[in-house]
Amino acid sequence: MFKNPLPLLIADDEQEYTTFIVDFLRLEGYAPTAAYSLSDVLRKLQENEFELLVLTADLSAQPVSQLCLDIAQQTRAQVVIQDVSGKCWPTSSTPTS
Repeated sequence: MFKNPLPLLIADDEQEYTTFIVDFLRLEGYAPTAAYSLSDVLRKLQENEFELLVLTADLSAQPVSQLCLDIAQQTRAQVVIQDVSGKCWPTSSTPTS
C-alpha cells in the first residue's frame, strides 16, 4: 500500500464497470472515487482534489475536445477521456492511440 495514496476520479455511466475498477484500484493501494454522470464529476471536482481523472466521453453530449477543455479549467488533475472509438484524449485535447 502507498503511504499517501494517489487520489483518482474514475467516471463512467456504467455503474457496475466503474465500481469494479474503483475496487481494483483501491486493492492496489490507490484512493479512487467513483462518479457516474458528468454532473457527479463536476460536483466531486469542486469538493476534492484529484491527481488523475479518467472518464468516458459518453458522459456528455458535447464534443470530446470541448469536454476536455471544460474539465481542465476546473482541475489541476491530469484528465484522460476515452471516446467510443477507443481513442484517449488527455487534458491537452490531443487524441492519442
